[in-house]
Amino acid sequence: MDLAANKGNALVVAGQSQPLEVHLLAHAINSALGAIGNTVTLHPVPVTNAGTIQQLASVLNAGAVNTLVILGGNPVYNAPADLNWAVTQRKAKTVVRLGYYEDETFAQTDWHFPATHYLESWAMRSPAMVRWSRCNR
Repeated sequence: MDLAANKGNALVVAGQSQPLEVHLLAHAINSALGAIGNTVTLHPVPVTNAGTIQQLASVLNAGAVNTLVILGGNPVYNAPADLNWAVTQRKAKTVVRLGYYEDETFAQTDWHFPATHYLESWAMRSPAMVRWSRCNR
C-alpha cells in the first residue's frame, strides 16, 4: 500500500526498541500523511496531584491513612531524618510494601511482597532480528 496515496488512512509505527530520533521521524511522517486525528490520536499527559513526602507525613501524623502502600524504595532509610519515617509510617493502620530487599522499610511493614528482579521473571521476547525466543528476564 502506498502511504502517500492513502493520506489520512495511513499509519507509521516505530518499534519500542527504536531510539527517540526514529519515533520523532515516525511522528513527522504521520503528520505529513494527515494521520494525526485520523489514525493517530494524541492524548495529553495527565496532570498529577502528587504531593511531597512531607505532605504524606503530615497526613500520616494526623491519623488519616488506613492503608499505606509503598512501591519499591526505602523511605525509612531515604526520607529526611526530621520526618522520623520509621515511626511516621507506622501511624497508618496497615503498611503494605512491594520491594526487592528486607531492609529498613521492610522491618516496619505489616505485609511485604517481594518484587521480582528482571533476571528472575520469564517472558517472551522479540530481539531486533525478529526471531522469537524464550528468555529469563
